[in-house]
This record gives sequence, C-alpha cells and structure tokens, in this order.
Amino acid sequence: MLYIVGGAPRAGKSMLAQWMLDEQKMAYFPADILMMGLALAMPELGLNPSDPARTRAPIMWPILRGMAVTILQNGEDYLLEGDVLMPAHVVELRERFGSAVMSCFIGYESVDSLAKVRDIRRHASGKKDWTNECDDSHLLRIVGEFKSLSEHLRIECAKYELAYFDGSADLFAAIDQASAYLRDRQ
Repeated sequence: MLYIVGGAPRAGKSMLAQWMLDEQKMAYFPADILMMGLALAMPELGLNPSDPARTRAPIMWPILRGMAVTILQNGEDYLLEGDVLMPAHVVELRERFGSAVMSCFIGYESVDSLAKVRDIRRHASGKKDWTNECDDSHLLRIVGEFKSLSEHLRIECAKYELAYFDGSADLFAAIDQASAYLRDRQ
C-alpha cells in the first residue's frame, strides 16, 4: 500500500511520517529531499525550492508519480510525504491502483498567523532549518502563503472526498487524528 501525506509546510507531515516509521515500521520518503536534489543537480527544470508548493507541484509530480507507480507495482508499503503532493495526484493514482493508495492532508488555514510564526520559531529544527534565515516579517508573509495552500487543500480534499485534517487550533491533535485515520485503514 502507498500512503500519501500532503499538506502545508509546518503542518506536521514529517511528524506523521516519523510516527509511521517508528510505530508501523513503514519506510517513508520526504519529497523535499528529491526536490532539493533536483534543484541542485538539474537547474534546467526550473525548480525553485522557494516557490510556492502549487508552483513546484507540476514539476515534481511526473517524478513522484514514477516513484509511486514503482512502489505500487512492487507491492511495497511505503509513505510519500511532501507539500508538493496534491489531492488530484491521489485521485490519479487511485484511478489506476484503487484502494492500494491511502492519503491524508494536513493544513491550518485559520491559524493565527503571529501565533504560527512563534510556533515555527519554537520548533525550528536546528541551525539548518530554513526558517532561521527569515526575519519575522518575511516568515509572517510565508505563513500567509501556507494558510492559502491549506485552504486550497481543504477545498480540493472535499471535492475529491479525501481526508483533510486542520491543525489551526491544535497542530498535535490534527497529527493524532491523521495518524489514527491512516492506522485504521491499514
């Protein structure tokens, strides 16, 4: 089975993937690793990691689709995680592979933006965390983009009848709900 976890940056996708690794012993692949490799190795793709997820998604999808198809054809249990994974991608894979594709999306469209900036600062993961390179006003603008992406994902998930969990009020509760959702469908 292929699990796809998509959502806004800083919504808890990696935490959920890490939980699946720790608790379910399921391998996962973060799309960000592939994106950074491609951006560095193949600049002709026009893949800019600073661009919004919806701009990067169509560039990344052909490659991620190939990975997903290979995983599904090999019959492996695997989780793909990233902000460039969109609800329409899940639908495309489900049309071919049916219930072998499970997904959920996480966002935070109505979070208080200043509170989110403080939360991001509090949970920044070390010196290499890209948010450490942003001042608060820049990070506040980026949080606005992430909230817009979250709204888009919620609407698309409703359209395609896919699971969406909103962490605006409580990020960790949304991660717990998403993990329970995925666990219950194994």
